Amino acid sequence: MRFELFITARYLKSRPKHAFIALISILATAGVAIGVTALIVVIAVMEGFESDLKMRILSIEPHVVVTPKGKSLIAKAEIVSRINRIEGVTSSWPVFKTEVMIQKDSRSAGVTLKGINAQKASRALNIAGLKTLFTDSSFEKPARSSPAPLVLGRALASRLGVSPGGTVQVIAPKGIIAPGGFLPVMKQFIVTAVFETGVWLYDGSLAFGRLEDVQHLMRRPNQVTAFEVMTKQVFGAQKISHRIENILGPGFNSLSWMERNKNLFSAMQLEKTTMFIVLALTVLVATVNIFSGLMILVAEKEKDIAVLKAMGATAKHIRSIFLFMGLAVGAVGTLAGTMGGLGLCYLQEKLHIIRLPSDVFYISAFPVNVRTADVAAVAAAALLICLAAALYPAMRATCLDPVEAIRNG
Repeated sequence: MRFELFITARYLKSRPKHAFIALISILATAGVAIGVTALIVVIAVMEGFESDLKMRILSIEPHVVVTPKGKSLIAKAEIVSRINRIEGVTSSWPVFKTEVMIQKDSRSAGVTLKGINAQKASRALNIAGLKTLFTDSSFEKPARSSPAPLVLGRALASRLGVSPGGTVQVIAPKGIIAPGGFLPVMKQFIVTAVFETGVWLYDGSLAFGRLEDVQHLMRRPNQVTAFEVMTKQVFGAQKISHRIENILGPGFNSLSWMERNKNLFSAMQLEKTTMFIVLALTVLVATVNIFSGLMILVAEKEKDIAVLKAMGATAKHIRSIFLFMGLAVGAVGTLAGTMGGLGLCYLQEKLHIIRLPSDVFYISAFPVNVRTADVAAVAAAALLICLAAALYPAMRATCLDPVEAIRNG
């Protein structure tokens, strides 16, 4: 065992002359443990919310959306073929996206209507009821006068007071171009299913129809507004997006799901960073006890330090002894806090101890997602803060004059 570690172990095992030092050490250890526990739990919960939200977004949004620059409508055949040949792309389909008004009796709501290739989209997206756009035999080849199939978000259907099997009127404000401007057009749709993601942005303002029906409503046959693309790797979508944009040329914009939701994820990351800093300050406050305890211990061990110096101990040896003591207290607190944080996260994940009101939140309990990198970052930050708190007392110990300390002792 190294000389410094041996002396550190002796100091830690020995009973201090003043009980106050022992109390300070206990409080310091407990403070670090509580701070580390809080950090791990809060970051795990925030990661859980973020992971859950990403999963819900990816259940309804494609990995990449390709749109034209400077024009609203484009032909589709050649572009679909070029996109499908790009490495990393698993599937793609054309989309006609427009803003419409849906009316049911006296109720109405502004809605984003997406006309899609239902067979391709239903295999790639996890949207309940999307298959009803093409699997119901009564909707395979509808007459233009018959109701077309429509899938609504649950919140939107509830607001309109309509359920599967009910009919609604879809009004397109910019359906027909006339000499005096746009004239609205109206078409009857039948609700075949409702979907629910738990995200109001989708459940309350999004509807799906078949591509040909939406094209007919908007009087834009064989034209689309965008192409939705699925990739092999979800988190590699941004790289594929740039590849698509390079291949299609400067006339197109290509955005991954991460870029389209950049503001949301940036806000969540900022919130997580802020919480980390705030709770790290809690650990910093706890390490004040480490600083105080070591300063008192340095004063108490003046004679011992003088004897060690007289026996040949260098300033580096003395400094290392007190740094190791501060690090030991921090390590015990960090270990206890890490075990406590991981234990609470495990209990929350298995038993759902803390529940959420179902009428306010889309989930019933706090989600947790413990990442090894986050736990390691918390532990490292706590240890560094404890080491910093021990730095001045250790430097103070090296400045003692051994002759004066022995004379006064």
